[in-house]
Amino acid sequence: MRRKHFLELSKRIRHRGPDWNGIYINSENNVLISHERLAIVGVDQGSQPIVNTKYNYVLSVNGEIYNYRELYEHVLHNKYVPETHSDCEVIIYLYHEFGDKCVKMLDGIFSFILYDINQNRVLVSRDPIGITPCYLGKTSKGELMFSSEMKVLDTDCESIETFPPGHSLIIDVDPNKNTLSYIYQKYYEPLWDSPEIKIYETEKEITTKINKALTRSVEKRLMCDVPFGVLLSGGLDSSLVASITSRLIRNKKTMWGS
Repeated sequence: MRRKHFLELSKRIRHRGPDWNGIYINSENNVLISHERLAIVGVDQGSQPIVNTKYNYVLSVNGEIYNYRELYEHVLHNKYVPETHSDCEVIIYLYHEFGDKCVKMLDGIFSFILYDINQNRVLVSRDPIGITPCYLGKTSKGELMFSSEMKVLDTDCESIETFPPGHSLIIDVDPNKNTLSYIYQKYYEPLWDSPEIKIYETEKEITTKINKALTRSVEKRLMCDVPFGVLLSGGLDSSLVASITSRLIRNKKTMWGS
């Protein structure tokens, strides 16, 4: 495969991940994965793509998996020992146990591509709301390309479309016939579409629910191994986020709250 060409394409989004560049190439099966990393969790041992030689998987993720510790403990029952400090590595072991259904177990923001070498299958998925960007491009040869920004795809692709949030794409590659087949799967059904959702009728119920949800949402996004900040616009929403962040850090007495 054209290693130099794809590295040049990857450089177009190096501003997204200036801390590390990695590339995986499987020329026999026409699979290439390049990653530009911004180190947030597992700074020293979280380089991507993550190549797992024991189970033969390759993983590249843009995002964070907030519940990775709980997944290791309560879903995988500490069966697997991570090879890196990356929160995203848990996807490999979840896939190994549950296949493409693993996506439903993730609490986070993500767009990822996982290559199953043994099955010659590729799983691409995007978080339920579409917080992290992901685009799909198709070349004149029928090849599929994915990227966080369209500028990577516009040279080689005849068409480019937004990868839909809350969906997975399963791709089966047949290198002997030089063909691939793929199918979209919608894995996320919003709670607000459920007929069984509870309607909170009183103001106290509504405000309590919002308070708990917002606090929980802010708390899990404080997961990082590097300094962070809060951008204040002066409006109500950013002021609330800053206030909750300050309280959580003060209560936990972390190094960034001292």
